[in-house]
Amino acid sequence: MDDEIRRILHQHFNTSNWTVTKPKDGQQKACFVAHHNQQDVFIKFDVPIAALQRLGEIGVAPRMLASGRAAGRSYVVQEYIVGSYPDWRWFASHLPELAAFTSRYHHDQPLTSLLAANTITSYHEHIAQDLATLENTYTRNYISPRKTQKPVQSPSVASPGVTRAGSPRSQHEKHAALC
Repeated sequence: MDDEIRRILHQHFNTSNWTVTKPKDGQQKACFVAHHNQQDVFIKFDVPIAALQRLGEIGVAPRMLASGRAAGRSYVVQEYIVGSYPDWRWFASHLPELAAFTSRYHHDQPLTSLLAANTITSYHEHIAQDLATLENTYTRNYISPRKTQKPVQSPSVASPGVTRAGSPRSQHEKHAALC
C-alpha cells in the first residue's frame, strides 16, 4: 500500500521520497499520513470525494489537495492538520462556535444535495426513519424486557390484589403484579 500511496503523491505533487505512516490516532481504517520536506498530507481511501471536497470548501474539513481513483478505490489527499482533541471543558466553553460550525454544514444546500444524490429518501424521511429505529431499539431493549419479567413475590402474598398486610393494592400495583 505504501508504494501505491507514493505513486499517487508523485503523480499529484511531482515529488518523491515521501514517508508514509498510519496516523497515531483516529478511527479510520484506510488512512495515512505522508511527509515530504516541509509538507504533511493526509490520504484517505474509499471516501466520498465530492462530499469531502465540499466540506473543505466551506471550512469544516481540511482543504482537499488532490483526489482520484487508484486500483478501483477512491482517494483524497488533504492538508494534514496538527492538533489535539479538546476535552469536554473546551466544548462546554465554546458552544456558540460549535453551533456555528455545525450550522455551516447542516444548512449547506450543495452539501445536502451531494449527500442526498444517491438516496431514495429525503432528509426529513431519513431523520424520521432513524428516530423510528432508535425508538424500536429502545422499546425492544428497555421496555419489552420489563413487561416479560415476572415479579418475584413472597410466599406470604395471598393474591395479586392484596398486600401482605391485607390492604388492597393500587391499580398500578395490581397491573405490575399481574405482568
